[in-house]
Amino acid sequence: MKNRRAADIWLLFITFLWGFSFLVVKGALSYSGPYWFLFLRFTLAAIAMVVFFPGVLGRLDRQALWTGGGLACVLYAGFILQTAGLVYTTPAKSAFITGVSVVLVPLFGRIVFRNPLTREVVIGILIAFAGLYLLTKPDDLGKINRGDVLTLGCAIVFAFHILLVGRWANRAEPMSMTFVQIVGAALCSLPFALSIDGASYAHPWRYYLAVVYLSIFCSAFALSVQIRAQRQVPPSRAALIFSLEPVFAALASLIFYGENLLAREWLGGFLVVVGVIVGEATVLRSKYGTSPAPERINQCQKELR
Repeated sequence: MKNRRAADIWLLFITFLWGFSFLVVKGALSYSGPYWFLFLRFTLAAIAMVVFFPGVLGRLDRQALWTGGGLACVLYAGFILQTAGLVYTTPAKSAFITGVSVVLVPLFGRIVFRNPLTREVVIGILIAFAGLYLLTKPDDLGKINRGDVLTLGCAIVFAFHILLVGRWANRAEPMSMTFVQIVGAALCSLPFALSIDGASYAHPWRYYLAVVYLSIFCSAFALSVQIRAQRQVPPSRAALIFSLEPVFAALASLIFYGENLLAREWLGGFLVVVGVIVGEATVLRSKYGTSPAPERINQCQKELR
């Protein structure tokens, strides 16, 4: 990518792919359970990574296996909570609630590692939490959507995953560690897929198109684009672009799924996005400055979406 404008457009494009993925997963889950679906998704994603990055197998070492393997367990836990949550909640709400994971990272970093919290990050966290409350608040406490609860659990797990990646990123070559995580997530999926959902292949073409879309376009292809684009784009600018993921998810859900959020829920989603922008952009500016930094890839692991 020869200039920043082209890099911005490519980052915006893959952010759209990630946002649209919530709708794709929702549709696929009408044909099979979440466990078998995730097994197929991660297995094909691992194969696609070898195709897109043929040298990744040669860079594997003991550190990548140990570090990536540990992260894979956390990654899979987050994905199964998110995917199971989508059985019960809507794509837009899932995307907005998942986005809260970004502002949870500095909060958990403070609790676990005693990392400092800036005033701007605290403000971002409070704004996002206010949005989360508006998104999930039922008229009757006995009618809390179980999908929203599962997705909130996913956001918490993803926050810990991002935090751990930030701590362990220098222990292994990043691409190798990412590949091991995808393979490890597929292996974690297998026993649950066989014992709970059972192996099943009699699905319509739409189901397998969803698997291909998520595995190839949202994982391997998006990662290859992201690596090249972020050589031109400062981390804070990339964070701003990535924050549009739930916005794209909400628009796709509104247009193609017919999702009709309440005004209170739209306001909640808006506040979540604002909180993420305030919190994430501030953290990245303070940690990385304004120069392009490939470390952003290691921090957020967006390519595993």
